[in-house]
Amino acid sequence: MCKVGDVIVIDKYISDDGTVLSRHSFVVIDDNADEIKGLKYDFVANVMSSFKDEKHKHRKLKYKENVGVTSDDIISDNKNIEAIV
Repeated sequence: MCKVGDVIVIDKYISDDGTVLSRHSFVVIDDNADEIKGLKYDFVANVMSSFKDEKHKHRKLKYKENVGVTSDDIISDNKNIEAIV
């Protein structure tokens, strides 16, 4: 399965406000199985986002929690091509 640091692509997911969103990259931050609100899971991931322009990049990266990732940082045969889950 997934391990910490893996970048995965999810076909569909539900945002905090309940909106169903499609196809997005996530980075795995925990791979221990557990439950959230009675639903079992075997990994936890954080959503990834792209930069629209330099101003947007600067605004996003001013938070120490956000990390810039380039295509060179990703080791994969299919970057954002094949959905997992």
